[in-house]
Amino acid sequence: MSEFSPDGTQIYRHEPAEPGFRTADTDGGCREAFEQHMRRVLGVAPMVFHELVSDTVHLDIYMYSPIPGRPYTVLATCGMSDLPMNVLPEAEADCQAAGGGSLKRAELLLALPPEWPLSQEAFEDERHYWPVRLLKSTARMPHLYHTWLGFGHTVPNGDPARPYAPGTALSGLVILPPLLDELQALNDVEQVPELKFYAVVPLTAAELDFKLTEGLDALLERFDHAGVNELLNPHRASLVAPPKRSWWKRR
Repeated sequence: MSEFSPDGTQIYRHEPAEPGFRTADTDGGCREAFEQHMRRVLGVAPMVFHELVSDTVHLDIYMYSPIPGRPYTVLATCGMSDLPMNVLPEAEADCQAAGGGSLKRAELLLALPPEWPLSQEAFEDERHYWPVRLLKSTARMPHLYHTWLGFGHTVPNGDPARPYAPGTALSGLVILPPLLDELQALNDVEQVPELKFYAVVPLTAAELDFKLTEGLDALLERFDHAGVNELLNPHRASLVAPPKRSWWKRR
């Protein structure tokens, strides 16, 4: 039986379709188009954190350093689009009918403050590494569970949601189109009609609950008022007060 949150969102609880490790696969993907488009929009060659051992898809993280006019680092996955996602047919048809291209292939990104430690030594500390882990685990999820990610989807860090790392209350995420002005051009359908770029915006557990009870529009209104976007602030205060009783615990 399907499960829905109070705002009408369908809740998916995934079990691995194929248990165990699976060698990384690809059907060609969009890597060349991805690299060319990112360089065109972000204006700088990336540093690449190559994945050494890959389950299901080979996921690298591309890091684009700050430049004048874009005073933050951009992290982006490369490899999520190596395989198509299992998009609902009606969602795919609606997107193509509206001239928005396909939803089946996507890559994820988030932005970090310029002072964020990004060395190999720094990544030994989970307080510095967790944004990379978040991107990789989220990008791999659709292929492990034969599902899809798109606009407005939320993913908690466990059930119940727990903080990603010591020192932050952020415990889940919402998938959105890029909100930062300098990144919005990534979804230029004429340049890459086969590929979508989504921003990962981390949320507190209370914000996850708020989205599931009050809806995405209510959450985005609070984002707009507070200036929250994909530029990570691990110490930001929650935009909503913790509920007296979490929706997750009312199931």
